[in-house]
Amino acid sequence: MEDEVRQHAEVADGAEFIVGVEDLFDADVDFGGQVIPCHVVQMPHLEGQPLERYLSGRLPLGAGQAAQIACDLFQMREEFELRLRHHNDLHAGNIIVQELPKPAWRRGEAIEPGIRAMAIDLGSVAEVRRSGGPDVGGAA
Repeated sequence: MEDEVRQHAEVADGAEFIVGVEDLFDADVDFGGQVIPCHVVQMPHLEGQPLERYLSGRLPLGAGQAAQIACDLFQMREEFELRLRHHNDLHAGNIIVQELPKPAWRRGEAIEPGIRAMAIDLGSVAEVRRSGGPDVGGAA
């Protein structure tokens, strides 16, 4: 687990579309009188919803939002490729559509500057693909 988190932190370092790791430590956590040693990973809170909720129709998805998410997914894939890593578990439940506060809406040429797609849960990140499918040009 610690190796996975350290690898996640390395991949996310300097990335715009991969959530980072703020802290990693061990702690004894008391669960109703039962103390269990735990690995704790502190990540920034992202205000938003999983992409899966938009794709399933539970949340509305406008054309501008869909276009921005698609652009962000391509940029996310490029971040993995540049770091020579494969996510190996990238799906709509592992992507948060972050709602950016107004001061952060300055995303240059963004189609929809108020959102950004962010990869989370890099527990399966690796240098090689773990699926049996073809490697179609990269690391996502």
